[in-house]
Amino acid sequence: EEMDAFTRILPFLVSGFNSMDRDFDEVVSIGEFQGWLVQPRIEHKKEGGRITFADLKAVEASLPGYCKLGLDGPDGAASLMKRTYELHFVEKSREFMSLRDFVHTAMAAVVESKRPAKLEPAAPEPAAPEPAAPEP
Repeated sequence: EEMDAFTRILPFLVSGFNSMDRDFDEVVSIGEFQGWLVQPRIEHKKEGGRITFADLKAVEASLPGYCKLGLDGPDGAASLMKRTYELHFVEKSREFMSLRDFVHTAMAAVVESKRPAKLEPAAPEPAAPEPAAPEP
């Protein structure tokens, strides 16, 4: 299930990465990624083969019904990109991200999103009362 989810969303995630990587060196900075999180957009091919940038709602609206993914929903591209940002830039204290690191970190974010949330440990049951000592 996790790999299926990853392969369905990966083209949109990479397209989001490409929209940040305007110098085409396959590296984005923390600032470029933060900018994307403020205004999520991806490369979008229009009629005639022209590539433009579009927000996630516009891209979602252009997809056939069977391809709808909820790109801006709770399990969509925006949410996964935010978690990818947190895993790489916040938790690992990095300043830059390569495309390779992006794909690996995005995969980790997808896997994490598909696993059940960790349950809080159950409260310990109250201890049974000590048996009374026998009388002499």
